[in-house]
Amino acid sequence: MTVYIADISECNIFDCEGLLKNYEEGLPQTVTERVNAKKSPKARLESSVAYLLVREALSAAVGEKNAREQLLSGLYFTDEGRPSFKNGDFDLSVSHSDGICVAAVADNRMRIGIDVEEVNERNVKTAESVLSRLINFSIPNGYTDDIRALKFTKNGASPSGIFCGKPDGYDEKVMVGWTALESALKCHGGGFSALKEATEVFRKIKQTSFTVRKNGKVFVVTLTEKKRGIFAP
Repeated sequence: MTVYIADISECNIFDCEGLLKNYEEGLPQTVTERVNAKKSPKARLESSVAYLLVREALSAAVGEKNAREQLLSGLYFTDEGRPSFKNGDFDLSVSHSDGICVAAVADNRMRIGIDVEEVNERNVKTAESVLSRLINFSIPNGYTDDIRALKFTKNGASPSGIFCGKPDGYDEKVMVGWTALESALKCHGGGFSALKEATEVFRKIKQTSFTVRKNGKVFVVTLTEKKRGIFAP
């Protein structure tokens, strides 16, 4: 399964509002309402671009016209805030962190979740604290290089020079664990209230990770995939 990733880290805060106007035209009202509820222009842009990556992924699967129709008419959010398609033909997940946006789309045989987090001291400490209390949890070691990287600017999307590789070192592996947990919860759809249920089925789901290195920062991305029926659909 291809992970779509976008780099908007070079968009300064003054560019954000103009970029949002350009990109929001291709997004459904359900998405723009959630985007506009965010206070920060940067957060609104990151969220918008994440869903544009969903459109890119759908276009690869069903063509640009059908992808646009599917996105504009079929995307909604569950009561837990999980994005879904009304007709059930596809599943999707998005995430973003400090200028890095990621998304994945799967057919209706699968449920997925994706998460991206920056590797920094605060996040590592939070991850250590939470993960140390999970009895049935072990950090996955799967790696994926099935990645399509794009760069979004005011002129549109183009291939990005993002460097992606395998997680390495203690801090990165701790963040693999954290993003694995977050993506599993997104896949489940129940949030942290479903933590026990989600972690009990880690052996039954596929999790793959990679790192993103950009402007001296390191991010970890983890994708969770499961066949429908392993836990609540």
